[in-house]
Amino acid sequence: MRRFLFVLLMCGIFASIMPPHPTHASAAPIKSISANYSSTCVIFANHKLKCWGDNSDGQLGYDNTTDQGKLSGDMLALPFVNLGVGYTAKSVSRGLRHTCAILNDNRVKCWGLGDDGVLGYDSITAIGKASGDMAALTTIDLGAGHTAKAISAGGSHTCAILDNNTVKCWGDNLNGQLGYDDTMDRGGVAGDMAALPTVDLGAGRTAKAISAGFQYTCALLDNNSIKCWGINNFGQLGQDDTINRGDAATVGHTMAALLPVDLGVGRTAKSVSVGVFHTCAILDNNQVKCWGGNANGQLGYDDIITRGDDARDMSLLSTVNLGVGRTALALSLSEMYTCALLDNHQVKCWGDNMWGQLGYDDTTTRGKNTGDMAALLPINLGAGMTAKAISVGIFHTCVILNSSAVKCWGKNTFGELGYGDTTHRGNTTGSMANLQTINFGVFMNTQSNLSNRCTIHAPYHKVGCHLIGADLANDNLSGVDFRNIDMHDSDLSYGNHPNADFSYANLTNSDLAYSVLDGSRFTGANLDHADFQYTSLIGVSSGGITGTNVLLPLNWQLTAGYLVGPSADLRNAQLANADLRQAQMMYAQLAYGTLAGSNLAGSDLRGADMRGADLHGTDFTSATLMWSNLSWANLSNANLTGANLSGAMLAGVNFNGANLTGVDLTGADLTGVIWQNTICPDGTNSDAHGQTCMK
Repeated sequence: MRRFLFVLLMCGIFASIMPPHPTHASAAPIKSISANYSSTCVIFANHKLKCWGDNSDGQLGYDNTTDQGKLSGDMLALPFVNLGVGYTAKSVSRGLRHTCAILNDNRVKCWGLGDDGVLGYDSITAIGKASGDMAALTTIDLGAGHTAKAISAGGSHTCAILDNNTVKCWGDNLNGQLGYDDTMDRGGVAGDMAALPTVDLGAGRTAKAISAGFQYTCALLDNNSIKCWGINNFGQLGQDDTINRGDAATVGHTMAALLPVDLGVGRTAKSVSVGVFHTCAILDNNQVKCWGGNANGQLGYDDIITRGDDARDMSLLSTVNLGVGRTALALSLSEMYTCALLDNHQVKCWGDNMWGQLGYDDTTTRGKNTGDMAALLPINLGAGMTAKAISVGIFHTCVILNSSAVKCWGKNTFGELGYGDTTHRGNTTGSMANLQTINFGVFMNTQSNLSNRCTIHAPYHKVGCHLIGADLANDNLSGVDFRNIDMHDSDLSYGNHPNADFSYANLTNSDLAYSVLDGSRFTGANLDHADFQYTSLIGVSSGGITGTNVLLPLNWQLTAGYLVGPSADLRNAQLANADLRQAQMMYAQLAYGTLAGSNLAGSDLRGADMRGADLHGTDFTSATLMWSNLSWANLSNANLTGANLSGAMLAGVNFNGANLTGVDLTGADLTGVIWQNTICPDGTNSDAHGQTCMK
């Protein structure tokens, strides 16, 4: 049965970039956060998920309906959400009464209230309330072979950006919020998901980001414009009227005819965030515009005037005053208030403040009276504390701090703040100054003797054993022999593991982020979905590795192989047959390494040191190699079509059999270069006597 929901919150914006080293390695650093209605979820650095607060419909994912975070000890005892064997979370989005996560294989699972098909399982049955629900939970059918890049859980509907950048939505469709030019719910009847069409975003248009709210949806398109559809009673769609879009109830207002939101002359958007009755966007110049309902000053214009519902509203819309010289990095919207993460990583919030959710030690509404925004101060997050991410619920606000810990304030009826009580915070003098970080406990094992642990805690044993799902975080495993061991889904993050041997080990879904792996060997290892972000890999041997969607340093995701970051030291590294397309490796140290047969098409190798490197058969199509040092490197049979080698050091390079069509060799040092059988830049062949290709 459809629920008519008039008070809710959609998913807050959340994104965080982990620092090079955690402030407290054993204190559970947080990667991302999503608050909505009266509950909150976080993803830890090991990609595991915890949720707390209201659980009336099983939306926390613990196979019960018990609220979490209300009682002393709740947070320390809070388990990880069971996403299934081998599954961890890449991202999470909280809806009104449901939760969705993109898993480590880019598929999706949703749980909680199932009304209107919002979970996407061709059913209206709630999931996550009964014992065994989560263990039995399958992934959603997004279409043959399709996975998800992004997901947003709204009031009673859900939208996802697929791997091909198209959009699909399911659940409640009372006001056309699914974007299918009708009001028919989807996802609640057998066959719905398999037959689910993509949303018409306009000819040739795809989506970069999606935000689902209360009965409407907005998407940031590939051309950086914004389109919104669904309910429009307060002008929240930004069309200068109050006509719904996506329901085909009004002639001429179909999805195909939907116009982008007018953001101002020459302006485009970096992000869009939706609330219950209002919408905000960060523009290309990092300033903010908001439109829609404004009863509590949530638009930030020092009044309560609705915008976006009358002719020319959008073209005349001004930017929000965030303070002198201040711009925004991220926004998160509730029903009646808005929060911004500023460019200096401080936080400001405005609008309704009934429960202290704005974080100013009072219950005073801000943003509705003249001078409010100019006088708005940054929230007191604590001495030396700034924020990396922000997400708001219906009446509570949470941030990830620069220490990777979490603070929350506002209403706390269901324990949604995560402090083991129901005390509201942020509403009385001194409340914010005394606000503590949430105590998740030390969940990462800090023992360091692997052999002892293997003996005592079977099945973690060393010889001929299994290490599946082992907790080895923060350990010192220097020189340990892991050859041929199955250790998928293991946690080796924040460790010191130099010179370890992982040859032919199964590291599928394992977490090695923030670890020191200098000199380790990975020959023949399976790294499917393994996480090596912020890991030191100096002198690593990786010949013959396999793996898909490996998360490597600087968050680069590849088909296979290894990737190195700017100025990375990988001298003597063995990277044969690695897939390094579009890699950013400026000034990298690759001297005397092996990249034979690798794919470096489109890569940026400016200033890289590749002296003496074995590069035969490597694909450098359209690569940038300006000022790089390739002296005495072996580039025989390599493909350098369209590559830029101007200013490069090429003395003694072996180009025998290489393809140099369209290559820029301006200013290159060509002393002693071997040119036999080379296809020259002008398309001609060099002669058999090694005469220069330069004409």
